[in-house]
Amino acid sequence: MRKKTSDDRNFENPPEVTGWEILEHISDPVFCIDSDMRLTRSNSRFRSLIAEGSNRTVLAGVNIFDIYPYLNAEDFEDYQTIFTSLKAVITEKNDPQHSMFPFDKISKIPLKTKNDIEIATILHLRPKTNTESPSEKTPFSVSLQNADNSIIIHDFIGTIIAWDHGAEKIYGWSEDEALDKNIIEITHEEERENYLKQIQRLKHSTNLNPFEIRRTTKSGKVLDIWVTGSILKDESNSPYALAITEYNITDIKQTQNALRESEDKYNILTKNISAGIVRIDAKNNSFIEINPAARKMFQIDEKNSPDKVQLSLLFERQSDFQKFVVNIRRFGYVNKAEYLLQTLDKRPFWCSVTAVAIKGKDKQIQYYDAILEDINDRKQAEKKLIESEKRYRKLIENLGEGVIVFDRNNNILLANSAAEKIFAKDQISSLKKHNLSEFVDEKNLEIYKNNSAIHPGKPANTFDIKIKTGKNLNKIINMTCSAYHISGKEIGGILSIVRDVTNIRKMEEDIIKTTKLESLGVLAGGIAHDFNNILTIVMGNITLAKMFAKDDKNIIKRLDKAEAAASRAKELTQQLLTFAKGGIPIKNLTSIKELIEESVNFSLIGSKVEYKLDISNDLWALEIDEGQISQSINNLLINATQAMPKGGSIYLNVCNTEVPEKNNMALKGGNYVKISIADEGIGIPEENLHKIFDPYFTTKEKGNGLGLASVYSIIKKHGGTITVESTVGVGTKFDIYLPATNEKAKISKTHDKKIKTGKGNIIVMDDEDDIREFAQILLEKLGYHVVATRDGMETLSYYKKGMQKGTPYHAVIMDLTIRGGLGGVETIEKLLKIDPKAKAIVASGYANNPVMSNYTKYGFKAIIKKPYKAKELGDVLAKVLEKDE
Repeated sequence: MRKKTSDDRNFENPPEVTGWEILEHISDPVFCIDSDMRLTRSNSRFRSLIAEGSNRTVLAGVNIFDIYPYLNAEDFEDYQTIFTSLKAVITEKNDPQHSMFPFDKISKIPLKTKNDIEIATILHLRPKTNTESPSEKTPFSVSLQNADNSIIIHDFIGTIIAWDHGAEKIYGWSEDEALDKNIIEITHEEERENYLKQIQRLKHSTNLNPFEIRRTTKSGKVLDIWVTGSILKDESNSPYALAITEYNITDIKQTQNALRESEDKYNILTKNISAGIVRIDAKNNSFIEINPAARKMFQIDEKNSPDKVQLSLLFERQSDFQKFVVNIRRFGYVNKAEYLLQTLDKRPFWCSVTAVAIKGKDKQIQYYDAILEDINDRKQAEKKLIESEKRYRKLIENLGEGVIVFDRNNNILLANSAAEKIFAKDQISSLKKHNLSEFVDEKNLEIYKNNSAIHPGKPANTFDIKIKTGKNLNKIINMTCSAYHISGKEIGGILSIVRDVTNIRKMEEDIIKTTKLESLGVLAGGIAHDFNNILTIVMGNITLAKMFAKDDKNIIKRLDKAEAAASRAKELTQQLLTFAKGGIPIKNLTSIKELIEESVNFSLIGSKVEYKLDISNDLWALEIDEGQISQSINNLLINATQAMPKGGSIYLNVCNTEVPEKNNMALKGGNYVKISIADEGIGIPEENLHKIFDPYFTTKEKGNGLGLASVYSIIKKHGGTITVESTVGVGTKFDIYLPATNEKAKISKTHDKKIKTGKGNIIVMDDEDDIREFAQILLEKLGYHVVATRDGMETLSYYKKGMQKGTPYHAVIMDLTIRGGLGGVETIEKLLKIDPKAKAIVASGYANNPVMSNYTKYGFKAIIKKPYKAKELGDVLAKVLEKDE
């Protein structure tokens, strides 16, 4: 260990340590022993633990173990090892049963001569709990009780002589590391020069005044340190070192700064806030604290002391003062109570008071803290509003929109004529004194309560509710609600602007449904196209199999069932295709009468229901896709049948109707044919009515949710609309509106079930091998000479060769889309340049292509939709060739 003195002073006898003054005042027990374990010095805390009232003289020379008789042999050896160690140590040792020292830790600092001979030992006992704060007066409002502290001894040039465990804990350097340092090294660089000058001055002084300084830890962290201590003198009474106790007050200062900042913020807030803030003595009702806003409110100038002002004098009505005191003492608070107060010069004003009672340790109310808001301007405005009610009543009455005033219990206090018209007042005399609950169900009443504002100043809310009017009509009304307040009363209510938006909401629902259907159509078109190609192969080969089977009834029966199943799959793909984006109906001019009669006969065969058909004889003609409209009517009839499992009646009515330009069905004004289908079934719950046309919505266990959605899509694409009315337990009625035309409908021909045959050279173009094979075999069976091609280039090549050889092709059947090659549209364009009289039939399973609904524009003579049967293909081809003949 390094020598710690720069002179040759003799330390054979312990020096007179006058620095014990600092140790006398610390809260931990400290004592000094010589090498024979005899007490040489001790502080007052140590002596108070040993014997009350003991002094230094009494304990001097006593062996430390004589005053601690409870040690066993093992403990004696442990403590002797600790006390006689040649270096500073820190250990934990405690005897909770007998120990007269309630400590957990012992810090040991040896005092040695320059020859490294130990002459004395200072032992510092560290209590676990209940430490007392140092007696030194500090500038800190927070006690030093919980601050980390240490004892350090250094000479007047800063050389560290002693370094206890507390110093190691605070600064991070061990004893060996610290004894190689100068105290200046751990002092903050900005304070080193002053500190060095200060300790030089202390060499010639008699005492050390406490001071604050910044030190630096081993890790580089800067700490705030409070320093107290004394000057150590040798036997000749010459100062040779400083014994200092250092307290880490970094956290204390941070706490003080945070507290000071918080107080500053509080003072800034209370001084600058517009609301009055006061504290009132609960015993005599005088002010304890009052901010500038409250002073201004009550006209209390700075000269007047707050405690001279009685709260009761500031109430215009003493009954209000008594009410305030009773409420705050009973409930502990007052929330936004409105009182008529007055200034010191008796000027009345309205004030909103929010106050809370504060209790002391005796649980008695000591004072009231209150926030005051001057609401005089608002009260005056409310008064003017009441006064102007008559002036504005006429204006409200003449508004085009409905105006209704409700109280807080939803009673109607006032309604203008527009509102009474919306609610059909002629059936209920007047809306006044009626309650909103008379016009709405519980669900819509809850919507009103949740959305209507009930406090003045809250922004207006706009929302929809459903009502049932005095004429028993269902309407959707849009309400814009805001609060009002009646002057002089605590009862407020709701001012509502009311609009009938029934037609607007129906139009919006139609737009939303259309958007959903179009989204579904993007996917549906592609799926249906590929599926139709597969079905074409399946149905075609079934037809061929039936031809080859001839008279084998068993095989024919099986094939008929397979064909029926394929036909049902075709109907499903047809439903998907109605959703396809741009899936334009392939329209023909027709009369709806025959189509409906066929649909009724087809859909109701074998069912338990009866039907009543009422069709006008003078129906206007329609331009429709017969297949799609037939599908729609079939879907509605099937739904009606399923709604009456025990039987019942279906009523069909078909008539002409004129729709005005302004209507609630989003239709263009003009002539329409109206088809009504009503049943006596179970009905549709009101909450489901707006969803029945959504794709995939179904309440049936085995339903797919496409039936009504496809009906809606088909009718919309025909320029019409469909509406529904239903009552649970009574039945459902659908109304279809289809635009009529002035042209006359074509007379329907009887259907011939025989497959037409013919002669001629035919080209079949398709990129599906199985379709080409089926079509080629079928047409050859029907008497044609057939060439099958994969794409447009191959088709054009065969067509040219036929013309050159004098064996021209009489017709070409083209697939609309060809993967990786020329499709139908590109091929027909080139073909007509080669032969302007060429006859081409377009085939496709994809309905969203405009070619399918306007095929003649592109040069085709006919179309055939996949999947097609043998008869359909034979009929179309025969029809095209007949035109040529």
